[in-house]
Amino acid sequence: MQRDAYTLLFKENFEGRPLFKNQVQLAKELLGNPASDYYVDSPCETEYQKAMNRMKAFVCQMLSRHYKRDISNKFKRSLEVILRTKSERQRFDVQTVIGEIVTDLKTRNMTGETASQPILSFEGKRNDLAYKILDAHKLTIISASKFDLELKVLNRKLSFMELILEYLVSSLQEEELKKKYYFNFPMEQICVSFWKDIKERLEEYISRNDHSLSIIRSFLRSTHSLSSPVDRVASQLLNYFSLNNIINIYYLQAPVYWTSVISLEMEAPYGSETYLYFQSGDGADFFHQLSSQEMTLSKIFVWDHLKMNAYGHLVPYDISY
Repeated sequence: MQRDAYTLLFKENFEGRPLFKNQVQLAKELLGNPASDYYVDSPCETEYQKAMNRMKAFVCQMLSRHYKRDISNKFKRSLEVILRTKSERQRFDVQTVIGEIVTDLKTRNMTGETASQPILSFEGKRNDLAYKILDAHKLTIISASKFDLELKVLNRKLSFMELILEYLVSSLQEEELKKKYYFNFPMEQICVSFWKDIKERLEEYISRNDHSLSIIRSFLRSTHSLSSPVDRVASQLLNYFSLNNIINIYYLQAPVYWTSVISLEMEAPYGSETYLYFQSGDGADFFHQLSSQEMTLSKIFVWDHLKMNAYGHLVPYDISY
């Protein structure tokens, strides 16, 4: 019987243990094996972490039924290199396992769904902002309405919240979740509505990617929560993100809603960036990245002012949502 890729990679025992503990381990081995086409040998921790973020997103989307993706020879060759090394200790037929993994991945990617919204236009560099969002440790959004837009990662279109949720789910089995997300809205009702929207999207993601449910339930058990149906698992997970200040939603009463704002590492001494997001009457998306001078002015007259006067009021997640 044809076995599915997720079971073969992470569940089935070969000589008493699975091939990979989780998706993060698979990503690390694809980057860490010198014979892999994805090998990264960079002395710069920042550059390596960027490569790791991209590889984790790649692995997560490869296993998702929500995206169509070609199973490249580069991936097959690199996975075979890693499995041949493992077969020396765990004893299995590499060609059989590779064949079943690739067949299942091709099948699930043939039936994947694709987004139907317009592609993000950003000066011909559609990948840049998505990767910067993945790489950022602190991301701040200011928007007059529930925020979402379409981005492009690894040649696949996905919404901003899909990008964030996929990354958070794929990062659950790491030692800690270091990234922080801050959303600011002008009305408390919008904050509550946004939490509900995130929960609905997370439920949809878990339902489409049933392999992630076992990861999430395992993580929740480790935090003394009980496994339960998809809606309750999503709620428990969002409650964890809220209590640990990973996703933070603020009711912010301040005159800052002239357009949507996306800021990366705003409080960092170097490397912070801010983008203004506009949408034309015909639905096309446009961005303006603030210049160095504009960034200095915005820090002095906007960000420092907001922080000093503590305008924002946190709206935590409530399990009743």
